[in-house]
Amino acid sequence: MIEDDVIRGVRAAREAFGQLHGFNIRAMVADLQAQDSAGDWPVVSLPARPPNSSWLPIKPLQPTGAAIPSSQDATPLGSPGGGASCSAGERPLDGGE
Repeated sequence: MIEDDVIRGVRAAREAFGQLHGFNIRAMVADLQAQDSAGDWPVVSLPARPPNSSWLPIKPLQPTGAAIPSSQDATPLGSPGGGASCSAGERPLDGGE
């Protein structure tokens, strides 16, 4: 595990904060929430970053056109010109001949 001055400082601060509250997690959370709501430090709001153009497509997407409408008078499967057909002795699922 890496040990340097920053890590040692963070761990010492964590230990001191825990000792201050008797290592009671509820007391520590309550104290942190109180410090947060006191707002004794400035809050910085930055403007939104411009979008990253590296993920944008190189050329714009083209419209695909309208979908083929579905209708009840379309040729059902299994009928002449209607795609798949049934084997001899089988009946189509829609009950047709």
